Amino acid sequence: MGWFRRLFSGSSGGGPDVRMAALIAGMVKTADMFLSLRSKWGNPNHKRVIVTFYFGFVDFLGHIKELTEDSRRATAQVMFCDAFGLTTAEADDTVNLAIEYSKTPDGKRCMVEGAMALGQFMAGQSASPGNTRLMELLATAETPPTKAETDHTPPRLLTASGSPTEAELETWYQHGLKHAFGEETPRDSSEAVKWYRKAAERGHPKAQYNLGNCYYNGDGVSKDAAEAVRWYRKAAEQGSAKAQFTLGACYETGEGVPQNYLEAVKLIRLAAEQGHADAQFTLGSYCYTGNGVPKDREEAVRWIRLAAEQGHATAQYFLDKMKR
Repeated sequence: MGWFRRLFSGSSGGGPDVRMAALIAGMVKTADMFLSLRSKWGNPNHKRVIVTFYFGFVDFLGHIKELTEDSRRATAQVMFCDAFGLTTAEADDTVNLAIEYSKTPDGKRCMVEGAMALGQFMAGQSASPGNTRLMELLATAETPPTKAETDHTPPRLLTASGSPTEAELETWYQHGLKHAFGEETPRDSSEAVKWYRKAAERGHPKAQYNLGNCYYNGDGVSKDAAEAVRWYRKAAEQGSAKAQFTLGACYETGEGVPQNYLEAVKLIRLAAEQGHADAQFTLGSYCYTGNGVPKDREEAVRWIRLAAEQGHATAQYFLDKMKR
């Protein structure tokens, strides 16, 4: 790490560190060659993952250099301008997107993964600054429906009997995805919320979960953590592992619901038992630190190993550290 300290020694004077930004921009361009990030840039959900992952780089380096928050933001703007060929205004919007998304459970994971990937790269423990980690994050991000998956004809709202069939509920949900991701129609978050809500109110668990995300992120509706929790809970009660994990995270942080570590553990365990990798890793970390459960290293290793076996990069990293 000596080369890194020499390269970035000295004060930035409170402004953007252009050398730091240039280094990170080079890393992003390298990843771009392998991941075709520009082709994924048009997918709003993938864009959130990409920019927040790389914002984790900037944040990590900023903490090493003890840069102010404003300076880290300015550094990120310079980096995004160079790496993705953005205008200053576009780079500013991109940084805002990363900051907002980093406040969500999924966004926090992207930030941590980005920081950890760069840390390993700097320490010489990995050959690249986290391409594999980013690919995993992108693979788990929800993608827009394909032509084969969705009927682009506006669906009927009800059957003749007044009750929707399961197929109709799924069609409403798919139309919500179509508007959310701008698939063959202009992206319209409000319209996405409309279709999610129609399916969610009639018990479609994926629509309930996505509607919860809309309220959590303020996407198409006003931000409302309590309303997000209400929809997460409906989906979780139907067995959605994603919803169980996210609701558990809300109980852990006290977002939209009173903080309750015992309830967080209960919900995250339900998701972990269904094979949700993030939940397995989180439950393992709880067992390791004694957060909401008794400390139990053996149980911690068991859950972290289960997540690692699914390719969870952070779990693989911690499992390796625990073996030493």
